Amino acid sequence: MRCRMVICAPATAALMGGLSQSAWGTYYAVSCEGAACGGGGGGGRDYEYSVQNAWTGQELMRLFYIGTDDPNVNNYSNWLTPAGFSVQVLPNDGNFVFMGVHLSMPGTDHIQLAHGAGAPINMGPPTIEVVVWTNLAGTNLLPGQTLTFGFDNPNTYEDTKWVAATLPGQGDAAQFPMAAPIVGPAGVYGLGLAHAPVPEPVTLSLLALGGLAVLRRRKMA
Repeated sequence: MRCRMVICAPATAALMGGLSQSAWGTYYAVSCEGAACGGGGGGGRDYEYSVQNAWTGQELMRLFYIGTDDPNVNNYSNWLTPAGFSVQVLPNDGNFVFMGVHLSMPGTDHIQLAHGAGAPINMGPPTIEVVVWTNLAGTNLLPGQTLTFGFDNPNTYEDTKWVAATLPGQGDAAQFPMAAPIVGPAGVYGLGLAHAPVPEPVTLSLLALGGLAVLRRRKMA
């Protein structure tokens, strides 16, 4: 039986933050293949992620998620969701639970997904949202086989983290930018950061003003 790092280390057994498998081998690798990642994606989405079983044996893939800074769910469309999976756009607030384990927890870089800030140790603030695909039954992937996830979104991209896993604490997460290059384009798999949408500063300001207006109306009521 092979020994995965996060199972052998009790302190991180239930945490997605210990997902990098460099000491034990890579289990999942990602290629960012949408138009925002250099194009070439099979489905032609703006944001498209091919997740590959990079291990030497079969993997039962159950989870893929990526951080995003676009909280407007209406901006996401034309979803590419493999058979058996469902998708949600969720606040990155510590309340996402997968198979009984909280996978978005404040204060930890891999778990509450962060976006790039230039330095390999300082990933910057956490992303606002997480796009999550789940399949509790799982999909069997032979070595080298892939599943592709994606969506359209009109906004430009930022560098952000992803997680692909079989079970909570069993899988891979994106590594820091200087440890691995940005993943993609099509067919180029790795453990680097991927691209995900972020609204323009003007859009973010309008969203913030809209939130303030709602709060004012509630106080007046």
